[in-house]
Order: sequence, then C-alpha cells, then structure tokens
Amino acid sequence: MFGFLKGPVKESDKTRDQLFALVERDLQVELGELCRQKKDEIIQEFAVWQAVSPKPKMAQKYAAGLLGVAQKMAELGEDRPLDMLNDGKPSSWRSGLRQATELMKELRFAEAVKILEPFLVTGYQGAQEGADQYQGTTLGKLGECEFQLGHFEKGEAHLRRAVALCQSQRDWEGVYANLGHLYELERYRGQPDVAQGHALTLGKALSAQGKDPSQANANARACQAPPVRAVASLGGVQMEVDQLPSDADPGQVSFFLARNRPTLALAAAFTAQGRQAAEQGNYAAALESFSKAAQLDAYEPDCRHLAGHCLLHLKRYAEANASYKQLERLAPGWSQVRHDSWLAQELAAGRIGHDLWLLELELLGTAPPRLERVLEGLGQYPKHAALHFAHGHALLASGREAEANQAYQQALALAENEDLKSRILLAASQVVPKAEVRKQILGHLLSLKLPNLVAAATARYLLRHL
Repeated sequence: MFGFLKGPVKESDKTRDQLFALVERDLQVELGELCRQKKDEIIQEFAVWQAVSPKPKMAQKYAAGLLGVAQKMAELGEDRPLDMLNDGKPSSWRSGLRQATELMKELRFAEAVKILEPFLVTGYQGAQEGADQYQGTTLGKLGECEFQLGHFEKGEAHLRRAVALCQSQRDWEGVYANLGHLYELERYRGQPDVAQGHALTLGKALSAQGKDPSQANANARACQAPPVRAVASLGGVQMEVDQLPSDADPGQVSFFLARNRPTLALAAAFTAQGRQAAEQGNYAAALESFSKAAQLDAYEPDCRHLAGHCLLHLKRYAEANASYKQLERLAPGWSQVRHDSWLAQELAAGRIGHDLWLLELELLGTAPPRLERVLEGLGQYPKHAALHFAHGHALLASGREAEANQAYQQALALAENEDLKSRILLAASQVVPKAEVRKQILGHLLSLKLPNLVAAATARYLLRHL
C-alpha cells in the first residue's frame, strides 16, 4: 500500500500496511480493533518490520507507523513492540504511568503524584518514543490526582495543559477525558459558569468527531442548577425533570436527588466504609469514618447525614442535630434531613423517647411494614404521626385503600414538620379515587415552604398527568 519495499508482498506486509494506513489517518478506534485482531502476528513480525530499510522518502512515514502501532499495542497492555523501539529496554516513563494508574485505582493519589511529577522535568526530552503522548497522559493524571487531593489550582493548570497537548496530537480521547475532569473540578469549586464552558467545549469536540454530545450538553445545562435538586429516571436513563416526555408511563418514572458538585473519591471511600460499619451496628467506628470523609470533602452530604444517624443511635442528640443543621446549609433538603433534624430536637428535649425513634426507623425502613407490628406500635404510641404513616403503607399493601386513606389523614393531622407532611400528602393522593381531590392534595403539597424534594418533584409530575 505504501510502497515501502520492492518485490513480493507477504501477508504480514499487508497487515503492516493496513496498520500504518490507520496510523496515518489517525483512526484510533479502527487501529485498536485491528491490533486486537492481529495481536499475535504483530508481536511475531514486529522485529522483522523494524529491521526493514524503507525508501528514503518513506522513512519518516514508516517510523511513524511503527511508533503508532507500538503505542496502540501498549495501550492494549502489550509492551513488547514499544520496548523493541526502545532498544529492548522497558520505558521507565511508561512503567511510571502504569504504576501511577494502579495507585490511582487504589485512591493513593499523593503517592501517584510523587511518581508522576519527576517526568514533567526529566521525561519530556524526546528521549523516549512517544514522549509527547506520555506528556499529555502524565499531565492528565496529575491533574486528576491534584483535584482529588483538593489542590484545585494545580489540578486545573495540569488539566488545561493536558487538553492543549492532546488537541495538538489529535488525541481526542485524551481531550474528552481532561475536559470532563475540568468540568468536575470547576463544579466542585463552585464555578458554574466556568464548568459550563468546559461542558460546552466538550460537546463541540464530540460533535466535531461525529460522536454524541448529548451528555456533555446536558451537563452544561445542569451547571446552573441549585445545590440539590430532584432528577428523574426513566427506564434507567437519568434526565432532568423538565426533560421527561409528556407521554412517559408514570409507573416507569422514579425521582431521586442529585447535587451540582461531585464527591471527592477519598471522601466517598470513607463514607462507604462508614456505611458498612453502621450496617453492622458499629456506630462509633462508622462515625469516625464519616468524620474523615467530612474533613476530606467540605461539601459531601451523605457522610454528614449518616453521621447524624449514628449520633442518634449513640444518644448524642444535640450533636446529631448540629450535623443535620450543617447538612441543611450545605445541601438544603438532602434526603429527609429536615424530618431527621426535627427528630433530633424532639429527642434532645425528651418529647420523644429513644425506643419510639427506633420503632419509627424500623417501620418506615421496610416496604411495606408488617401490619401486626404497626398496630403493636400504635398501641404504645397512638399520637406519633410516622406510625400512622406506616399504618397507611401496611393497609395499602393489603389492598385496603379506604382505610389507608384514613390512616394517612390521621398521620397528616399529627405531623409537625413539612418534610413528613409532604410525604404523607403524596401517599394520600394515590389512594383517593377522584382526580379533582387528588389535584387538591398535590397542590397542598406544593404549597408547603419546605417539602421533601423528591415528594415535591413527584407531585409536579403527577399533576401533569391529571
């Protein structure tokens, strides 16, 4: 194809020419696929290809083809061709990148930085094959690490340089990845306009390469969202509530909360560790993990919500309420924080006993609760709204809608905070037969000043279908 040699053409020469053509046209996806298909042949023949002396006018193109194939094979986990180009010696830079990648998977970002940083000074001398590519990859990984460590200015600088270098090399996958990291970094820093710019740039880059920009464009729209919002899931696909199609089946739609900030990976790991300890009943250990997560991530909501939960279990009610109050400032309306905060205040004042709180946790934590257990609880605590709410769930599960409606009405009359009231109203709206009454109940829900965010989003959606 390229006319590198005179004489008969072997099958391996055809493979080589196909690979080199893909390198020249920068068709990275197709190159990767052909490298996978011809992996054994490439390894077997690469030394032969390397020993070829092409025509002088083709020498540069031939060398670029060898390098492109060797780099793609290295990306696929096979280093031998690239080592051959490096006189048989493993590339220390390449080895360093692989080691750093493994450390990043283990969330050992500080150790990864120590490995990567020296290559910015000593590595980029063109002494190793693929040095430009390594430089872009190194900068991208350093930027990601510094972001996760909370060193945002350093992270931003590295990522911006990585984007520019990847663009100059036409490394589009690198461009996409680093623009994505910049978007998340600026979202975390609370710079929605800057984050939106990165998302829009990413969308344009994807479109220019014939790829789907819809997720990047959706991210751009989400940048201006409040700290906490309800989003929808339709058939497993997340979307903004106002993007739900009007003919969507309400039974296929669910709502959950989303934030306008990402969670730092180390904080997420400590939160998961704490959650596991809490599930095992080790609340002191869980609290320690949640505290570490909160120290690492100044905005993460789950660790603060779960910390309050653990403090309630430990009967440290005032501290629990303080944790909930802090969460409400950082992520207003997260989960059921407003109801939990009310509970913490009632427990601290002695108006609710610890046993009653545990009972509420039990009955509203199962779907649906056992009717016998609910009735037993109501016998002890007939004026606790949450138990009447659970009673409605249990009756509804038995097909007794009229009685469930009565239970919800009793719960509503006793509820003392709007988070709980809104959840009761949503449930009550589903057990009344008349559409007009259902509209009134949902309208009442939306008139509350501080409703549960998921309940309010669900109510708005249901009103669209009445």
